[in-house]
Amino acid sequence: MMNPACDQSGGAVRAGCPPATPLRRGDWVGLGAVIAALAVLYGPVLLRLAAQWWTDENYSYGLLVPVFCAWLVYRRRSRLREIPRQPAAGGWVLAAVALAVLMVGRLGAELLLTRLSFLIMLAGLIVTLLGWAWLRALAFPLAFLGFMIPWPTLIY
Repeated sequence: MMNPACDQSGGAVRAGCPPATPLRRGDWVGLGAVIAALAVLYGPVLLRLAAQWWTDENYSYGLLVPVFCAWLVYRRRSRLREIPRQPAAGGWVLAAVALAVLMVGRLGAELLLTRLSFLIMLAGLIVTLLGWAWLRALAFPLAFLGFMIPWPTLIY
């Protein structure tokens, strides 16, 4: 049973709380299934985004944003190891919102919505698989990923 003092819903990791447990074999299988589903749903979106980065010099900086965000997460790795995994069902709501935004974006041929839905889906998966404390710990790198998405020409 989880110590009530270790509840992450209020904020930072508390001293004396157990660290995150390593992933088991079954966890890796589930993670592989999630990655496969993401590849099917968001593969075309991400390929088109990468093509825009590669061919349009105005957006070529987008190639560096995911790398920078990965570096930010890498720098926080020791702090992240201390956060216990507490999956939350609220992540499914975020994932459902992301799917709705993706469908609206695809039906309306709106690239911005389909790309933003990817970020919402990432947030939903983090909450679903790891918990709200992990989302708070990864909030800045996740938000910074928004800079990889080019603004629509109408706004630009």
